[in-house]
Amino acid sequence: MRRGAGVLALVVAGLGSLSGCESVWVMPLTLQYQADPILAPLGLEVTADRGEVFIAGAVQSESQRERALTLARQTGGVAAAYFVDVDRPDRPMTFERFRAGPAQTWEAALAAARGAGWRMQDEAVERNLRTASRRVAGTWVSLGIPTQARLRLRLHPRGESVTVIAVVERLDAADLGWCLDEERRIVRGIEAVLATGGAAARP
Repeated sequence: MRRGAGVLALVVAGLGSLSGCESVWVMPLTLQYQADPILAPLGLEVTADRGEVFIAGAVQSESQRERALTLARQTGGVAAAYFVDVDRPDRPMTFERFRAGPAQTWEAALAAARGAGWRMQDEAVERNLRTASRRVAGTWVSLGIPTQARLRLRLHPRGESVTVIAVVERLDAADLGWCLDEERRIVRGIEAVLATGGAAARP
């Protein structure tokens, strides 16, 4: 399970430092976004891992999203770029790559989400899913008042593997640790389902 919280949040909390070539992509892209009059106000965060660039933030239009992705894809050495929609760009994000086909990974993702108690609401087969909101316990931040949470998964096939990005968000925006734990639980669940079918291998 990979993690990172650099300029453009990428995966789960606690990832090590970026490799030389990865930091070379992150800094120039970050500077480009900060200097761009359209993207600068968004405060996008960027991180990279093994040729993939992750851009995190909230956009106001599809053209802003496409502009951010285009700048990333035009950067030399970048094999793929993904935009992750989050209210807090600096939050760690959870992702993992699985050496399995899109259909296998999709079925494993559905099984893992359902096994963790999530109920599907919107699906784009083999691409992304969003669950219905689920009631969860409150925290001291919310004075113990229960709230709602939702899970989003996006699948990005690339070559012989599929990158899965998991995002859990609470309506009260509290207890980020709980959200990250739930994301890791889903990713581990996907890995377990694939392993049962003899197809789970992380490249």
